[in-house]
Amino acid sequence: MQSQAVDILNELGVSVNRISTTGERGAFDIETDFFVVEIETGLKHSMEDLKERIAETNLRVIIIVPNSELIDKYQGLGERVLAMTIDSVRKMLTEPVRSNQGKDLSA
Repeated sequence: MQSQAVDILNELGVSVNRISTTGERGAFDIETDFFVVEIETGLKHSMEDLKERIAETNLRVIIIVPNSELIDKYQGLGERVLAMTIDSVRKMLTEPVRSNQGKDLSA
């Protein structure tokens, strides 16, 4: 799913600064100038590592989950956190100022 997310970002002209390697700890999966992306499978028992990384960044955090049933699990992780499926990413990033969840992405 990471390569699919990178492809979408590249197609939309988003400059990707860093892509983490598989299994790399302590880093978001994809980093850009304006937001970071974390790919989640929903299989984690503890989200402490993810919570720490969210707390350490001032950027918007997009969490991509494999299905819509997992969105609620990640939705409450903070004001700057958006949880969505890969299919929703393109739509959210192409909307002018607001995401499909009504959050201003310029914050």
